[in-house]
Amino acid sequence: MEAAGGPAAAPVVLHQYPTAVRGRLVRRYKRFLADVAFDDAPPTAPAATAAAAATAAAAAGSAAAAGGAATAAAGSAAAAVVVAAAEAGPGPARRAPRRGARSAAAAAAAPAVAQAVEERAVVASGSDGGGGGGGDSAAADVGTTCHCPNTGPMTGLLDWPMAPVVCSVSGAKGRKYAHTLEMVQSAPGGAWVGVHSAAANGLVAALLQRSSSAAAAGAAAAAAGGGGRPLLPPELLGGEWREVQREVAYGSNGSRVDFVLTRPDGRRVYVEVKSVTLAEPFRPAPATTTAETAAATAGDAAAAAASAAAATGPEASAAPRIALFPDTVSERAQRHMRDLMEVVRAGHEAVCVFAIQRGDCALFTPCAAKDPEYARLVRQAAAAGVRMLALRLELQPPGTGVEAAEAGTGAVADAGAGPAGSGGSQPARVLYCGPAEVVLDYGAKDCAAGEDVVDGGAKAAGGGQRPRAAAAKRAAAAAGGRAVSTGESGGSRAAKTGAKRARRKAD
Repeated sequence: MEAAGGPAAAPVVLHQYPTAVRGRLVRRYKRFLADVAFDDAPPTAPAATAAAAATAAAAAGSAAAAGGAATAAAGSAAAAVVVAAAEAGPGPARRAPRRGARSAAAAAAAPAVAQAVEERAVVASGSDGGGGGGGDSAAADVGTTCHCPNTGPMTGLLDWPMAPVVCSVSGAKGRKYAHTLEMVQSAPGGAWVGVHSAAANGLVAALLQRSSSAAAAGAAAAAAGGGGRPLLPPELLGGEWREVQREVAYGSNGSRVDFVLTRPDGRRVYVEVKSVTLAEPFRPAPATTTAETAAATAGDAAAAAASAAAATGPEASAAPRIALFPDTVSERAQRHMRDLMEVVRAGHEAVCVFAIQRGDCALFTPCAAKDPEYARLVRQAAAAGVRMLALRLELQPPGTGVEAAEAGTGAVADAGAGPAGSGGSQPARVLYCGPAEVVLDYGAKDCAAGEDVVDGGAKAAGGGQRPRAAAAKRAAAAAGGRAVSTGESGGSRAAKTGAKRARRKAD
């Protein structure tokens, strides 16, 4: 377990969303699209909103009493919104019916949509790579199409029907979709997870920039007898830097690294950033019989508990959790890790930064259950001199100051990040909580013993048949004298080996 350095004294506001709205995830499809039923109602039509809410409640009650479908109630509620808005007169309120109808219809039809989504596995990972293709007609009617900036499977985030989400809003011209999916709540009462993969690069860029400026200011303050410490202490990246470049071509595979830092002596540091969203409960390795290994295991467990206690979020106090990357087989990530080892062999420095976009994890490991080759490359790269750095980020949805205080610890506003929000409406924001512990060999032995159950990364970490269970099954089969099929039986291999030896003797 690699040392994470000292955690930040308090979470620091790293980014705030200018405009963000809350809603419910109806479905995610085509890898880059999602339908969201927004919670907010049009502010320009209060009368229409009140009428819609009353009508929706009455329609839902009538439908429940009569045993009718919830979708019929949603249609009645939507029609009521249109009529109420039409009576409100000209102006902005006349443009509100469509959005109001969607909000009211979503509220009334949520149970029916959730049931349909669960039955047809619309939100589960489908053949098109993202939670359903054509989708349910009822789901499509109540959702607003949004851009989903995550082409991965989003493992563990699409299992909860109608999960709460946060979308940013943009008024830029030329955009096909005004809303972008930014956060998904992992479970009821669970941590909010940032699903915007490219946002991790921007957050790390902000950390590098502010840390560089703070380092210069801290040096001046230290010379004057003061103090000061940057958000990213230089020792985490192997020393100080004076210049940051983005998207620089490198390696023999035509890759582009996310950042290149230049040391004061001119040396270059290649920095690759990976966005981490997958997590599972931390399972410490079982104790061994020797005293030395038992002491080491106890030390690692104590360090994990201490790191977990420092984590923020509602799940941190319940049980330690560990973040994992990737959440599926990633040949691109494998290539990047080989490129980092190549630049180290060329005499440069390299760092791989894993941005954990959820506040319930204080530990990180490469996911051997999903991509054993990548986990092996990470361990190989660490041994070759590539630094592995994991950073903890906490995402908070928009809400009041009280809700923000309940969502996490008291955060302090950093320069340029805007007010932290001591009262009134709290904007959606991202907090930096310090480095996380990196556990390089977590789950590696289990996957080495049961590679065939990984199924190319199709099984989720924490779900499906465990590699350890598969290994136990093989051992039991061997003890019972049965051959376990792994593409070729052990008896067949032994027969072929004996035949080869006989031929060699005959020759």
